Amino acid sequence: MTILFKGKIICGYCKKKHVHKNERGRIKYICSHYNRKSGNCVRNLISQDQIMELMELKFRRLLSKEEIDSVVDYIEVTEDKIQINFYEEKEVILSNTYGQF
Repeated sequence: MTILFKGKIICGYCKKKHVHKNERGRIKYICSHYNRKSGNCVRNLISQDQIMELMELKFRRLLSKEEIDSVVDYIEVTEDKIQINFYEEKEVILSNTYGQF
């Protein structure tokens, strides 16, 4: 399974990078600060599939790893919001009450 967003996801609370895990055959990302139990951060887990669904809505197709690397600057995640920041395009924001594409 390909890790598509390694080094691109940050925690919206502590600003540390997320690390990837393989859970039940799916790639998930979790705050590294929480994962090491070295800080007071929250679990803040997101699946690669969730991010890919948002990317597909934005670009109307699935992107390759190379395309993702060339367009995605970083992704900020909290328990109730995902914000995908691009190098040259407007960000995608999805929260419990709001969506912007």
